[in-house]
Amino acid sequence: MRNGVHAAALSLVINIAFALFNGALGLMDRSAWFMAMCAFYMLLSVMRFCSLMRGCDKVSEGFMAFLSGIALTAISLALSAVVCFCMSQEAKAHGPALLLVMAAYTFSKITAAVMSQVKALGTSSPLVMSLWCISSGDAALSVLSMQRAVLAALEGMAAESVGMMNKGTGAFSCIFLLMLGVFLCTTYRKAR
Repeated sequence: MRNGVHAAALSLVINIAFALFNGALGLMDRSAWFMAMCAFYMLLSVMRFCSLMRGCDKVSEGFMAFLSGIALTAISLALSAVVCFCMSQEAKAHGPALLLVMAAYTFSKITAAVMSQVKALGTSSPLVMSLWCISSGDAALSVLSMQRAVLAALEGMAAESVGMMNKGTGAFSCIFLLMLGVFLCTTYRKAR
């Protein structure tokens, strides 16, 4: 469990740095998308921090998992509004350095979510399950954001095709986050 907490703490630091990176991009580009991603990553960071702080107290782990479920559900609803609003706007193309940073973050988050899932198998720990759901939600947001940036950088794709792909991935991400939130809420509702 101790290694899992250390990995989650490292992930927390990386999350905060990436949130600030998105916030800086949002300010420089005046981009509602990057500002929203900054807010979502910060919320996930707060959720991860709260889960880690309460991880030492077994009585409150279930309650924190329940609260994480509520937060993931709220994020999914807010993300659906952001997807509807921002996906109708054309994304600004960025250089390969930005795409490389986003790809590295995304693939590290996918790897972290898979590793977290392996640790969660066979456990009944609300802390481990909560951290897995947060990592999985983080990975889903990262895939959506990276796809949007990559498609903006590709030249020659029809705007209609780009919009359909982004809206489809956005819908999947929203539904996935909602399912994670509902899972945590229903699994740990008795801990309230």
